[in-house]
Amino acid sequence: MSDIDAVLKNFGAQPGVIGSMVLKLNGQTVKSTFSDQETLKYAGLITEFVRKAKSSLENTLVSSPLNVIRIRSHKNEIIITPDNDYLLVVVQDASASP
Repeated sequence: MSDIDAVLKNFGAQPGVIGSMVLKLNGQTVKSTFSDQETLKYAGLITEFVRKAKSSLENTLVSSPLNVIRIRSHKNEIIITPDNDYLLVVVQDASASP
């Protein structure tokens, strides 16, 4: 089992986690626990969102790098952890998280 598989398996074992994935910054999927259709949907939306968030931060006085993005609705919470080359994405049931 690769390191990525182990990380995604660990997330999947947490209560309320719907799925997780690792993406390249260009949106290409490295590994996902979602169906192919859901993976494509999330990958496209998330990579564009992260690109815009990074651009917005660069155009402000904030000098800190983007570490974590949390998007929460009544239904789901999406947690995105960007890195220099990859994005780690976890989607969980919002009612299951604190």
